[in-house]
Amino acid sequence: MQLLATILVSIALLTSASAQFTGLNTSREYNIRTCLKPGQPGKARFDNLWLDDYHTGAGLSDAVFFPTRTNVTAAGYLYPTNQTSAAGQKYYYQAFNLGNPFPWQLVMAFNTNFYAAWQPVRVNAGLGGGDTTGESSGFFLNSTGLQYGGAEGGFDGWLVCNWWHEMPQLFFRITGYGDFTPLSCADVYLMPEYI
Repeated sequence: MQLLATILVSIALLTSASAQFTGLNTSREYNIRTCLKPGQPGKARFDNLWLDDYHTGAGLSDAVFFPTRTNVTAAGYLYPTNQTSAAGQKYYYQAFNLGNPFPWQLVMAFNTNFYAAWQPVRVNAGLGGGDTTGESSGFFLNSTGLQYGGAEGGFDGWLVCNWWHEMPQLFFRITGYGDFTPLSCADVYLMPEYI
């Protein structure tokens, strides 16, 4: 009898937690589209791509792009944090609804083991605390789309490269390395397109 009671309480708690996570999004959802930065001849293939996730493990994904919006399942929204920049900019989690009973989040996968001009971006399960793969808070929107300010002075823009998954993948530039861009990459803005 105690086992049955324990199971029923566990189910009730899981159902309550699931409902809580589903209700996190109180804002209008959007898909994220690339907008090629000016002055990059021959890189039109990186313009007007749509962000989604590419499964790499349990609850882990890389941020990748598809050429048409119809393939996209990542419905983005900003979820508030209690953080602001020194200048007063309010920071958010860049969250996604992927059709699960829990949110996913954009994660800046900083790797301090080596010096690199850019780093990958992930779309991982969960929201906020407990993230051990990188930085997940510090996002905001402005006139040039999605920005990141969580690593003060460390973010220098978005880079899309056709590398690891044989499809365009999202990376972020790190300040201080110049502006060299390989032929298989392009500098882009990430613009919200509301659903």
